[in-house]
Amino acid sequence: MPSYITPPHLLPSKILQNCAWDTPGHNPFQGSKFHAILSSPGLTTKEQVFLATKFVFSPPQEATIHASHISSPGYHISPEISNMNFGKGILCTKVSRNWPQGHAEKASLYTIPFSDKAILIPHICNNVSVVTVIPWQSQEKGTLQDPNTIPEPASLALVILAMAIAIKISKHRKS
Repeated sequence: MPSYITPPHLLPSKILQNCAWDTPGHNPFQGSKFHAILSSPGLTTKEQVFLATKFVFSPPQEATIHASHISSPGYHISPEISNMNFGKGILCTKVSRNWPQGHAEKASLYTIPFSDKAILIPHICNNVSVVTVIPWQSQEKGTLQDPNTIPEPASLALVILAMAIAIKISKHRKS
């Protein structure tokens, strides 16, 4: 697990291959979330730096972790959770959830516009995990699109319309 950004003393000291997340909040993450993101296996250095910067400077999207799936508005999220940092210096490469049906946990989701990877941080324990996300498919074209973007031709038309309205309002106020 090479990390060229995180000092060695901040890297996980114990790596487990398979873990069962049975009791949310039982063994909460006790390290630096920033450094956990910067050293997350399964992410490229570019993805690590982007997510760590987004973690510091941008609000997260809300997500909900269920026993069998993860949901967040605008994204399909793979139910698999990997590379979870929890406890004091523990990293688990593959995580299963053994929760009763109907149990759910709120979480913060940090996505990358140029990748299908994201960071998931449950509110109850602050564990830092990697998940795979896919923006919902556009119904019209069947292509993947970020649901929060406006196609450029529409943006240009809206900008021109807004400028025309602003000019008309400013001329109207002067008279």
